[in-house]
Amino acid sequence: MDNLIRIYGDVISSEKCQYFVDKFEAHPEMHEVQVTRYNEDEKTMLTRLNLLKKVDTPFKEDSKFLGNLFRENVERYIGDCRIKSFQLPKEFGFESFVIKRYLPDTGEEFPPHVDVSGAEYGKRFLVMLMYLTDNEAGQTELEVLGHDNLGFEFGSSPCQKGNMLMFPPYWPWTHAGKVPTKKPKYTLGTYCQYTKEK
Repeated sequence: MDNLIRIYGDVISSEKCQYFVDKFEAHPEMHEVQVTRYNEDEKTMLTRLNLLKKVDTPFKEDSKFLGNLFRENVERYIGDCRIKSFQLPKEFGFESFVIKRYLPDTGEEFPPHVDVSGAEYGKRFLVMLMYLTDNEAGQTELEVLGHDNLGFEFGSSPCQKGNMLMFPPYWPWTHAGKVPTKKPKYTLGTYCQYTKEK
């Protein structure tokens, strides 16, 4: 059976990827440190920037561009996965777009996790992650509960500039962002989420 994971190549130009990397670095006042934990004794950190956190955000026009780009790829995903019209909402929204930076050889990574683990994140129904840089390491590793009930299926999404990774955010789709080497890794992501019907 299909594991509902898709990787789409070249969804955004190399120049546009570099534009977002440069703009991330140009706005350190918007940077936040995100701490993730393996257990109580260990933690890793990365730097993130929420494009819409500030009312006077310099990313306002960028968010319109990204909304159109990500919406196009949701439609592509729905077609590729043969999702029927009643399975997903007709109207949906996006969480704020977030750029993340992982520094090389520092232990900055995102440990194995799922993106919906409680009611707080219950509106999410699709992970969308775009890579802004090429990295030899820094891949996204996925461990998907086997559809045949016999175990797990393992896979990896390489950190390739312009690629978009999409999959459901629920408990069968455990995933991890691995440590980059040699140079920083940048990603830009969001989640499709349920919205109130009008």
